[in-house]
Amino acid sequence: MTIPIPPVPLKDQCSIIYNDILYTYQVNAFQSLNLKDGGDWTKLSMGVPTNGSACVQGAVNGQDAFIVVGGLSSNQNYQGMQHYSFQTNKWQTDTPLTPVAMNRLGHGAAYLNQSSSIIMYAGYQDNSYAPSSQTFVIQTAPPYNIQAFDSDAPPVMDPLMLPWNTTHVLMLGGGPTNTQLWTLGPQEGWQQLNVSLPSPLKDSTKVQATILEGSDGSKVLEIFDMSTSPNQLSTLLLRNATNTSPSSKNARSYSPSRHHHSKRKKRDVTLANRPAYNNTLAPSEYSSRLFARARSNKWPGCSNWRRQPSTFGNIQSDWQSMGRS
Repeated sequence: MTIPIPPVPLKDQCSIIYNDILYTYQVNAFQSLNLKDGGDWTKLSMGVPTNGSACVQGAVNGQDAFIVVGGLSSNQNYQGMQHYSFQTNKWQTDTPLTPVAMNRLGHGAAYLNQSSSIIMYAGYQDNSYAPSSQTFVIQTAPPYNIQAFDSDAPPVMDPLMLPWNTTHVLMLGGGPTNTQLWTLGPQEGWQQLNVSLPSPLKDSTKVQATILEGSDGSKVLEIFDMSTSPNQLSTLLLRNATNTSPSSKNARSYSPSRHHHSKRKKRDVTLANRPAYNNTLAPSEYSSRLFARARSNKWPGCSNWRRQPSTFGNIQSDWQSMGRS
């Protein structure tokens, strides 16, 4: 079996999955990997080099795009946002009305479909390396209007930001004691869920997460721990099938099972038919920042692309090898 090797070694990258293609961005390379059988890496044209950026899949001026938010740059004219259009295959720098993303580190970001905007939370621009609760909503179309919000959520560093629905994002992690889960919408502001993590998350270089949305209205948080061997998956019920939030003491938490081979092909996942977790092909080596999310339930994450490239599919709740023969 031959394993696809990226032209430039992956390091401190941020990534997304779009149309079954993995895109990775780092200070010295922008690359893609076709996730279909026999797919290979391609080195793409590079935008403005930055370190410590957050990446989101969104739309800019009606075109689907890979959007880079914040990060440290040596380019003094760079205002902290740029995007790669999947339609034109070209980069463009964006200029928010105020440079709130310029040289920002320690932040998280997520995209809101309905308002075509990005929510950026936490981070610093002054080398303080301190937790923050700064909250901004940035429009992705000119003139790139910005809203600032007071935060009821705790100050954090490198939080995980996930789309909750088309109008809200979910924030979690970002601190050694934070077990709270918060949603933010431009109209309602910050709201705490009445479900909490059973324990604080490890930092975002070791743990990532995605949300599995069931056709029955349920939402399940899937947490990937990439610092263990094999990589582990744990889950937490955020919304039950009636689209209501469970109480913390009744929230369902699923522990990873050893092995369970599921042959399920049905694409509509519900709480009742969700397959048991299958770790047969789970990556067995530690990985750092090797994770990407897709908007669909098909491919929420990837791990260990250097030596043991694998994708995790929500439909069957198992890992699939990406080696090619």
